[in-house]
Amino acid sequence: RFMEIEKEEPAPPAPKPVVIEDDDEDEEGSQGEQEKVTEKAKQAPKERPLGLRIPLARVKKIMKQDPDLKMVKEEAVLLVAKATERFIEFLAREAVNSMNADKRKSILYKDLANVVLVHQDTLEFLQDVIPEKVTVKKVKEALAKKKPAAPGRASDAPTATDPAPGVAPSGPAAAPTSPAPEDAAPTTPPAPSAS
Repeated sequence: RFMEIEKEEPAPPAPKPVVIEDDDEDEEGSQGEQEKVTEKAKQAPKERPLGLRIPLARVKKIMKQDPDLKMVKEEAVLLVAKATERFIEFLAREAVNSMNADKRKSILYKDLANVVLVHQDTLEFLQDVIPEKVTVKKVKEALAKKKPAAPGRASDAPTATDPAPGVAPSGPAAAPTSPAPEDAAPTTPPAPSAS
């Protein structure tokens, strides 16, 4: 008798929320309170799996935009969402490191561009999205190095007749020219020789 093992009883169900009504309030006031409690219960944030902070519905919607996908399983959405969060954390952490190296208190575009530049091997796909910022002065210097100044020209600045860099010339000046006189075929027949 003394050594009887107590059987574990199942845990009782969770108690329902109790709404306390004051006898002094009229019926309409107590109904309003009940509605507020119900609305708060509906608005309570749902616990997201894996501690995710980005909305899973939006990730799923983006994934479904791929025409090759017919169905997207919930596990795939969770993994893509978690990978996205980890990627954003990595990018932000590296940008903060760049900011701290420059002894600033705010992250600038150049910090993100620096992260892409430093991690070229893994972030190559972002080079078109977050390119390094280039000033007009640097562009002019690069153009001056590529194209030396023509003799007799007053400045290296492009003129109205010069095409923009990377644009093929057009108009009458771009038309093919006739061959040089030494390469041209004679237009008159040679004189007959008298032998």
